[in-house]
Amino acid sequence: MFEAMGYGVYFFFASLSFLAFFFAFFLIPETSGIPLEKVDRLFEQKPIWKANKKLKALLQEEEEQFRFDVKDQAVHQEDKDVEYA
Repeated sequence: MFEAMGYGVYFFFASLSFLAFFFAFFLIPETSGIPLEKVDRLFEQKPIWKANKKLKALLQEEEEQFRFDVKDQAVHQEDKDVEYA
């Protein structure tokens, strides 16, 4: 089949490569810096080309809230220990 096409094989390959670029850019999100447990949330974000940035910001907010809550609980625990002493 490809022998009969001659130089058309190169045009065929070039067109597939061209389409693959746009497919990857618009439909496959960047996963760098995202924990494996959170990749599912990455695919839920729309538009997909902004998903990585949005999810990283969301994960940062969640981590800050978690650290604040843990610190707050530790302070309350220390207050309770002082009251009982």
